[in-house]
Amino acid sequence: MRAFTGRETITLADMRIVLNRFEERWATIQSLFDRAAGESIDDLSFVQNDRRKDHLTRLLFAKVLMKVTERPIGKLAIGYPRIIVSGFQAAVVAMFSEHEFDLLNQNAKWAFEFMGSDSDPVISSQLGVNEAIQQFVEPLFVMVLLRFYRFTVRRSEFVRLINETVPEIAPKVGDAEFCEIFEALFDGYFAMLQTQKGMLRIEMSQGDDFLVRVRSVQDQYRRWKEGLTPPNTKRRTAG
Repeated sequence: MRAFTGRETITLADMRIVLNRFEERWATIQSLFDRAAGESIDDLSFVQNDRRKDHLTRLLFAKVLMKVTERPIGKLAIGYPRIIVSGFQAAVVAMFSEHEFDLLNQNAKWAFEFMGSDSDPVISSQLGVNEAIQQFVEPLFVMVLLRFYRFTVRRSEFVRLINETVPEIAPKVGDAEFCEIFEALFDGYFAMLQTQKGMLRIEMSQGDDFLVRVRSVQDQYRRWKEGLTPPNTKRRTAG
């Protein structure tokens, strides 16, 4: 995304560029949605759920739940990673200005309406196999990924905000847990860089500047992870 190159903040005008990308490719996206509705959803209904206002966080956290194995925490009713959802929300919200978040949140809301439900099983299924949904939500994940361009600073703040809300009885999010979360959210985009088809798709949908920036985030993450001592890279058992 050329409009975002070298920036730490994004203006409302910049965010409109993202929305314009949706409009420019709407014919393709619409055809994919029509095909998905016929193949993957028996009765596509548009659900408005006023109990969940933060659609962006819920969409992102659904990806975490898809990839991170749930495990119990002692006698707590909620295990990991669900125990960190409030902190995860705080960490995501802190990445964006109010205007930025509102625009991204609206697009996440539309994604739920296309999926026809906001239940975890439906979200996981649609994010995993529905090509139309994948293309629709890709720019939202991209915007979050680019917020890690200054990786060291962002990682520290992200983990701090999560841990501030974790109950004292629960284990804190450390290096291993951050790796799980980060890879759950973004491994799909990093994997696309390994194939010519994937690189072409990214370049066509996001622009060649995105390739440079995402590679920078990937390299920073890899160097940081390689620098961890062996005990920190192993998954800790919650509880």
